[in-house]
Amino acid sequence: MKMFRVPNYLAMTMTVDEAAEIMTRHGRGDMLVGMEAMDHAWIEHAASYGAETARFKTDTDFYEAYEYEINAYNVVFEGMYELVGTGA
Repeated sequence: MKMFRVPNYLAMTMTVDEAAEIMTRHGRGDMLVGMEAMDHAWIEHAASYGAETARFKTDTDFYEAYEYEINAYNVVFEGMYELVGTGA
């Protein structure tokens, strides 16, 4: 897992609690499932990029569709990183 590079025009400020709630809803009650689902959505998008059957034609389309989720993902990710750190 790593953070999304959110375009400036889509960047949002939210609390860790708000972000956790969004990721938990995205994961249908499980925040980690929500985080993994966002990772999977990005992997699927990247793998299908340029294909005629791609769900999103551009990265911008993906980011706009998941505007709240990618911002929430980054807040939760950063919060987890600060909590757990690198283990050093």
